[in-house]
Amino acid sequence: MKRTERRGATARRQATREAKRTRTRVEREAHKRRRTAETTLKRNRDEVEQRVREAIEEQTSRAQDLVDRVSEQLSALR
Repeated sequence: MKRTERRGATARRQATREAKRTRTRVEREAHKRRRTAETTLKRNRDEVEQRVREAIEEQTSRAQDLVDRVSEQLSALR
């Protein structure tokens, strides 16, 4: 037997109120979990982008060092 099918009108009102409170609480918890997940995803994305930027900067720096060294060697040969 469902709670809303219990005895009288008072029990039905009480069960309806309880169901509404439960639904509200569940919706609030779901919203909070979704916000938490979105925040985590954003943080992870930011961290990955930062790592990629650092890696590109490192590669660029190494490539520039190599170009400088080769330029010095070429100028020494002339």
